[in-house]
Amino acid sequence: MTFTSTLRTSPQKADPLTWILAFNLPLIAVLATAAGGFLVAIMIAPQGVSPFATLLATTLSVLGCLVVQRAAQPHRPLVRPGQAALPMALGVASMLVSAFGHRGSSVPLGEWTGPLGLATVMLALVPYLPGLVVGGLGLIGAVIAGLASRWAFDTSEIGEWSAFIAGSSLPFHVGVAGAAFSGLVVAAVTRWRALPYDREETAERPSSFVSRLQQHGTPVAIGDDVLALLQRVADGARVSAKERADAASLAAGIRADLVEVVNRSWLETIPQHERLSVEDPDGAANRMTRSQRSAIHTLISAALESPVLAGEALRIELRSLDDGTTAVAFSMNITLPEGRRVMMLAPYFISLKASVDDLEWAVGEQLRMRFKLPPADEYGD
Repeated sequence: MTFTSTLRTSPQKADPLTWILAFNLPLIAVLATAAGGFLVAIMIAPQGVSPFATLLATTLSVLGCLVVQRAAQPHRPLVRPGQAALPMALGVASMLVSAFGHRGSSVPLGEWTGPLGLATVMLALVPYLPGLVVGGLGLIGAVIAGLASRWAFDTSEIGEWSAFIAGSSLPFHVGVAGAAFSGLVVAAVTRWRALPYDREETAERPSSFVSRLQQHGTPVAIGDDVLALLQRVADGARVSAKERADAASLAAGIRADLVEVVNRSWLETIPQHERLSVEDPDGAANRMTRSQRSAIHTLISAALESPVLAGEALRIELRSLDDGTTAVAFSMNITLPEGRRVMMLAPYFISLKASVDDLEWAVGEQLRMRFKLPPADEYGD
């Protein structure tokens, strides 16, 4: 992966498992901002700063972190750069409200905590955005913070540029540090994923007709009519014209059966497939990578073999899209409480999220899971 592509990839996309299992940074930011804002409002109120403005600024910053926390939930797709617009707007609004509350007060510029609310929102976004986006947000936030500091505070003693630099330093440093952190995480994960396996891997080649039959695991049984024909030929020691015609008819039937077996999706060979309804008109399932097949097979098997889901049918639909990706949808009736459902699905969901795009599930009595398979030339396996 090149330096540019590293900065264009988010840590969450490079390693989805880490940001699901690790600490919840947006939630930590929410708690820290709420507690800190309340204390600051009490401490600086005697210096002429409106407590209402401080609490409102704190609320806006908390809302920004909550938006990030909601977007980063495990059952939702990976966070896109465009989703940073709303939390960043709330962070900027928090800083501007704080600047309005400090205007005319005796609080010196060096003790202004307004940029901290914006910086906290930016920190919550760092694991979910590419380094280039984090750096750009830091630059934008720094410019706005610098202008706000010049407007809200007396610059007669330190000068306007000094006030600008003092106000913009925190968002700027958070942007630079966040971009560096994002890039380092992506680079480290990329190097780790590029390491060779312990076992020797052979390049995939188009499978032969026999291996494809073995892969689908469906033997073609020799019927009684075939055995009867062979018995007649053996007993008579000759092949008559009628027997030739019968052999040709049987051969055509066997060939049709073999072609049907080869054209079947591997999804249709899963045990208990009578409870599994597969709609795959384009044969997209057979273009999945090994990791995708393994994750999907494990999820389906767990659902079909679960004693609490006995008798429930599972439906899976695959559709090829114009951009080369494949849209996949699962649906299954599940009457479990939300907590037990999450506990049952979480291990398989996390494994699947590492190999597909835009994975999400919908809550309710019916499990509805949707994701996309990237084009075949975008991943190797």
